[in-house]
Amino acid sequence: CSLAASSLVSEIAIDAGREATGPSEPQDYVGDGFAGTSYPTGTPNADSDIEYLVPYRAQPGVFYRVESCTDLEGRSTGLNPSGVESRMTTVLRLRLLVVPWATVDPTVSLVEIARRLQMRKQAPATELLDNAGDIAGELVKRGLAMRLDAVITRRPAWMP
Repeated sequence: CSLAASSLVSEIAIDAGREATGPSEPQDYVGDGFAGTSYPTGTPNADSDIEYLVPYRAQPGVFYRVESCTDLEGRSTGLNPSGVESRMTTVLRLRLLVVPWATVDPTVSLVEIARRLQMRKQAPATELLDNAGDIAGELVKRGLAMRLDAVITRRPAWMP
């Protein structure tokens, strides 16, 4: 997990800021970590569905998800507190979840992982966990996944 997380942060940093039409907002990096990435036909859109993890092609059997991405002040959109657009931030703060999971499936669902591991709610203990955030937290707590907070600097190809 540590090696995959380090590699992913490096890849995201290398790719970040290469948008031809101007900078992407921090929230555009949530999901696979690459703003503007499209998924193959039939693959769940991991950008909009927090339940799904994205396969890390460089290391088979490793899945990940950028859980959140903000600027250094904690904003995920390009509006500052006074409502003025300020998407020109070059520094992003992101939270990455990395899960090793041996499967041939193209994507992995956190709910499916919880079902297979029989991860149950605290009370009543008969119900399986069904909240993606709770499942991710439980996987990290059990040592089956890793969360990493990282700060990356985008290469400002869009700056004058």
